[in-house]
Amino acid sequence: MPWRAKFFYLFSLPIQILFGCCVPDCRPPGQEWKCYGTFMMSIVMIGLSSYFMVEAVVEVTNAQNLNIPTAISGMTIIAAGTSVPDLLSSVIVARNGHGDMAVSSSVGSNIFDVTVGIPIPWIFFILFCQAHSCEYFVRLDKSDLVLPTILLLIMVAVIIFAIAISKWQMTHMLGNLMFIFYFLYLGFAIANKYCFWISMSL
Repeated sequence: MPWRAKFFYLFSLPIQILFGCCVPDCRPPGQEWKCYGTFMMSIVMIGLSSYFMVEAVVEVTNAQNLNIPTAISGMTIIAAGTSVPDLLSSVIVARNGHGDMAVSSSVGSNIFDVTVGIPIPWIFFILFCQAHSCEYFVRLDKSDLVLPTILLLIMVAVIIFAIAISKWQMTHMLGNLMFIFYFLYLGFAIANKYCFWISMSL
């Protein structure tokens, strides 16, 4: 076994033991009936892992440590960490020859995050505050959201155009091009935060 494979095996061993103990394995023949428990426990473990990851990022990037703005840590570390399940599922279905499912899964998960994953917790939080006569509500900084959102929509249009140019085929060149698009978007967002301080208001 190569040293790189040994390193990743040892690095992921605690996670494998934890998930192996908590998530039923429905892959062996005759164990297919466990699939419902596997599905539910996978969601629970992903939720717990995401919670602890976000808390760790907040502690590491706060003003007492690295002093990284929350908008930057959200677009980089947290976005990458919470997208790992999407990445793994897309890789698995793509290797099985379902490229359309891989792309639609990534797009659908992001739409779900924006339309369900963000508003539902806010609704429950606001209802909780109203029930306890609290006056604290979720407030957003428009300067951190308006321009990145506009750039995101532009990047989506550019990516769709790039896929159409490649005749709707997922190639290595298209993958490299998407990497370039991502780093361009990320670079401009970071430059806007640290250098330009472009502020747009609705």
